[in-house]
Amino acid sequence: MESANALHVMQGEVLEAARVASLYHMTDAMRPLRERMEAVCPPDVLAAQAIAAAPVIFRGRTFDIDDEGAPAVVAIVSDAFEAIEDLAAFAPDGPRHALMFGRGTALGLGAFHDWRFHEHLRIAMHAGVWSYLGAQGRGLLPLNWRRIALELIERRIEGVVATSVAEGREIERRLCRALKPPSLFIKQQQEAA
Repeated sequence: MESANALHVMQGEVLEAARVASLYHMTDAMRPLRERMEAVCPPDVLAAQAIAAAPVIFRGRTFDIDDEGAPAVVAIVSDAFEAIEDLAAFAPDGPRHALMFGRGTALGLGAFHDWRFHEHLRIAMHAGVWSYLGAQGRGLLPLNWRRIALELIERRIEGVVATSVAEGREIERRLCRALKPPSLFIKQQQEAA
């Protein structure tokens, strides 16, 4: 288990990276992506949720904020109790995303901290960053589909609400793929001689 000091240091690093991302957000280089983001989500909502446009270099499942990087949507990821957990980057024209520290589970998870107190709860879920932004950051955008799928089952969530049929199918596909059980093999019995 991580010490409180290590967690505090990591949260400070995430906040500093988010501050750097917010500085890039207003630059001319980020203007096209910033305008695209503001076309679907008001600037005050983007600022309140610490969502910005910044240049990033994707490195597999992680990323770095870098002057030489490509524009990406960058957002702070919080846990279910709204403690800062990580920073996520999303490629603007595809499903690719990465986490700075590899710890985040989903955007919007804090809104569902009281899952255990609801019966028949249905959760708004998004398959991509543009759907999430279009909903003004309301709902859940999974980053780790397996962890979210297991959480939905454990908490007995009754249903997931999508913004369209196509997005609903994509969410269903990703949740089912995340829970795919391993293949089953039957050991053949040797015939007695």
